Amino acid sequence: MKRLSIGVILIFIITLIFIHEVYSEPLKGEFGKSSKWGSGWLDLSEKKNFKKGDKLKLEIGGKAKKIVVRLLPKGVDQNSSSGIDGGVVKVPKNRIVKIKLKENHRNVVQISVHGGSNPWGLFPLGEKNGSAILLSAERTD
Repeated sequence: MKRLSIGVILIFIITLIFIHEVYSEPLKGEFGKSSKWGSGWLDLSEKKNFKKGDKLKLEIGGKAKKIVVRLLPKGVDQNSSSGIDGGVVKVPKNRIVKIKLKENHRNVVQISVHGGSNPWGLFPLGEKNGSAILLSAERTD
């Protein structure tokens, strides 16, 4: 009976590990930042498609208390606000932002986070809001 219980526990643990790996996709590429614009980004190593309902987990550096998240499609000007999803997002104390996408995003080449006082003049985040730096990004379950 003990062997059966240990076997069941091991199968359960292995299943949990497998499920986590299946639903956690670290997004890879080259990170950058701009203190002038109060933003940070990840230029993806390969373009990705994201669908409405996908979840992103973003680790945020900098001092921003609020950010805007953008998934920039291929061929769109990097100075554009195109690809913003979810509007203004509060950054929690642990600096890990989890968002559920509200739209489909095809051919994404860059994920960026924008802090500062008012990105693109469209999102008033507050005069004392600091810069945002993207430290890591992953698609999760």
